[in-house]
Amino acid sequence: MKRIFYPAFFFLLTLISCQKAVVDDVKVREYREKFYGNYNFTIHTSNSSMGQYHDTTMITVGSIGRFDGYSTNTGSNYVDVEHKIGIVYDPPFDFNVGQAKCQGMAYYTRRFMHPTVSLFGTLSYPELDCSYHTYFGGEIIGDSIHFYINQVALGAQSSLSISGVKIH
Repeated sequence: MKRIFYPAFFFLLTLISCQKAVVDDVKVREYREKFYGNYNFTIHTSNSSMGQYHDTTMITVGSIGRFDGYSTNTGSNYVDVEHKIGIVYDPPFDFNVGQAKCQGMAYYTRRFMHPTVSLFGTLSYPELDCSYHTYFGGEIIGDSIHFYINQVALGAQSSLSISGVKIH
């Protein structure tokens, strides 16, 4: 009896563990979907360098959706994709906020970002931790989003702050 019981018990335990992992993965994917949609964004940029200051505010439309990673000829990024969202926004004109790069890969550009979002809407960008000169923070609360990126260098600073409201 014991010879049959133990293998059957471990088989059932393994089966239950596998099913739990699948259920947890589905929950992880589903929590991001509540943030997906089209947004009206207000973008504020400021740049200063050696006493020169430039400040711009613009309004544009963008979207938040799924991020599955990407590959380019310079590398790829599939870091933590199960917790990321893709934010795409289209400013009506170019502004002077460059790319944040760590180890050669651009982790955001003037029109696209892919931060990590927690279950509660807190935004972070772990890939940018390789630079102590780049700061990122943000959150999504209900139908509103706000995030910022600050880059600081010797004698210069560049900041981008974006707030948005979901379009229904």
